[in-house]
Amino acid sequence: MHHWRPLEKPCPMPESSYQRNACEVGGAGCGLSEGYGVGTIITWGGRPHLFRPRRFSEKIQWRKLFDLDPIYAVFSDKVATREYVAQRVGSDAVVPMLWLGNDPAALPLDTLRAPYIIKCSHGSGWNVVVRDNDPMNYDTTRVQLGRWLASDFGYQKIEPGYSAVPHLRQTRPILSSSPAGRRSPNLEIR
Repeated sequence: MHHWRPLEKPCPMPESSYQRNACEVGGAGCGLSEGYGVGTIITWGGRPHLFRPRRFSEKIQWRKLFDLDPIYAVFSDKVATREYVAQRVGSDAVVPMLWLGNDPAALPLDTLRAPYIIKCSHGSGWNVVVRDNDPMNYDTTRVQLGRWLASDFGYQKIEPGYSAVPHLRQTRPILSSSPAGRRSPNLEIR
């Protein structure tokens, strides 16, 4: 059974704003604070070991906080990753793009043919999926896209790779083998 107890030493002096943010979070999964809250212990199953990581999840967290290689910004950026893959493998290996831009008002929602997905290049999970028969409130969608545009996912989630990514929206067709744009079990990745 793991019990809450503070670290023997205080948090080391952070070198980046992300490490400072991790220290300020106070145990919200990062492990750099002087104490760990109940949420951290439940999430990690105990106190995370970030200075000598053992588990895969601890190694991932260590890498996000301390291994600030600029290539991670490329791999965090959906648009830059497309270009990276197209240069090395060929443009036919990437899904075609229907629209790219940073102004939600310029997104041609009324002329795009469903099914498609709108993704933010600088975050994870910031997607709008539009299927054939789905009703869509264009104004609400544009407001939500504007909120995501103004947000820094990297700072919020202590993932510095995302902060260097330009804030863009990309729209692409949904990968599906069914005519209505439903997910195909063959294309679903878990």
